[in-house]
Amino acid sequence: MRWRLRSPGFDGLFICDHLMGRNEDTYRQPCLDPWGTLGALAQATKKSTLGTLVSAVGFRYPSLLAKMGATLDHVSGGRLQLTLGAGWHEPEYKAYGIPFPPVGERMQQLREATQIIRSIWTQDQATFQGKYLKIDGAWCYPRPVSRRSRSAEAGRRRCCGLSPSWLTDGMLSG
Repeated sequence: MRWRLRSPGFDGLFICDHLMGRNEDTYRQPCLDPWGTLGALAQATKKSTLGTLVSAVGFRYPSLLAKMGATLDHVSGGRLQLTLGAGWHEPEYKAYGIPFPPVGERMQQLREATQIIRSIWTQDQATFQGKYLKIDGAWCYPRPVSRRSRSAEAGRRRCCGLSPSWLTDGMLSG
């Protein structure tokens, strides 16, 4: 894999963030945690951008996701591209005991999660009180290596009012 990633045309490596396969045929296929896998791949690659395709905010509380992202950004030398989504595969949520609210509520949680992650990455003690999510004096040190925004949170501006990019079917536009 290392040779292939150094070949022309590979700018990034993105791994789906699912807890299990998406249908009965794929439920038993290997499904590694993407964050641990990306940490290992950060050591096996030197230039490729790394990220998930995409991380559903319902799977991990945004303050924890911010810490995980900052850690990956450090071990990769600033190559994280954070991608967030509202989540869509209800059977996956149900199987893991994760609440699966209606789409409007998930979209609001995505908005709030994006605000939390941004605030944790930019403020000394971040505090946020949303309708669904909150933090109170959260720290994230070290902060991500990259000072410029490398985030392409799925549809952040176009559907949530916050993102420069929109991610669909694995293709980034914007």
